Amino acid sequence: PLTLCHPSHISRSLSSYFSIVYCCKTHYSTHTRRKIPPVSEDVWYRKNVNLLKFSCTQCGSCCTGDPGVVYVTVPDITRMARRLKMPLEDFFEKHIRIIINEEGTEHFSLTEEERDGQYDCTFLMDGKCKVYLDRPAQCRTYPFWSHIVESEESWKEEMSHCEGIGRGEPADIDEVERFVEIDAQGRLESMVMGDDDPDNFESPTSHSDEPKQTREKL
Repeated sequence: PLTLCHPSHISRSLSSYFSIVYCCKTHYSTHTRRKIPPVSEDVWYRKNVNLLKFSCTQCGSCCTGDPGVVYVTVPDITRMARRLKMPLEDFFEKHIRIIINEEGTEHFSLTEEERDGQYDCTFLMDGKCKVYLDRPAQCRTYPFWSHIVESEESWKEEMSHCEGIGRGEPADIDEVERFVEIDAQGRLESMVMGDDDPDNFESPTSHSDEPKQTREKL
């Protein structure tokens, strides 16, 4: 359902891409926020917040495995490039690719490297993330994504993929719901170009085959 394109394979220049994103970002974010439904008052974790525990161990297991996608926004890219002290053009060439989803919209995503049959995030080094403090919103908000916290069953299923779930103190409900919105909005704002009518645009989180790791499976 997703097509991968390296920027060098696309005729538009890097400057054109960033111009498109900066021009469209406010337009799309203003309209697409309406597409993110509010959290129901009777959502399961409001009745059993003690189950909603997470403490990241920085094990790196969510950054490798099957081929995947990490959606990134222009602020994500700028922040990570600054941390690595890389010019944006160099950062884009080495670490960014274009994902074309089944709706035909283009999104920025981190690249990955195949090592011993595993697909590692471009920033996974010796089992650790080398941009951890400036990692993308998609990574920062994990595991508090809408399709993971939508039910007690989906939350418990994610425990088999992440050793940090179930650790630590119960999460703050307001913070969880803020993370859900940040993640959903970040996926929308990772878009490079899309449908001319923002009201026709769907968040990638709406797909029924939504993968359940920090990187979206292909």
